[in-house]
Amino acid sequence: MTIQSMLNLHAAIPNSHLIILPVVHLTNSESKDEFERLILAFLGESVV
Repeated sequence: MTIQSMLNLHAAIPNSHLIILPVVHLTNSESKDEFERLILAFLGESVV
């Protein structure tokens, strides 16, 4: 998926979150700590 595709999808989905990390291929491996922090923060926002 290209960055432009992600931007288009993000623009089309209300209340969506788009975070682009500076990695080459595998976000959860190359930027593990930042990826996990962002996922946990997102899940924390989702808990009702």
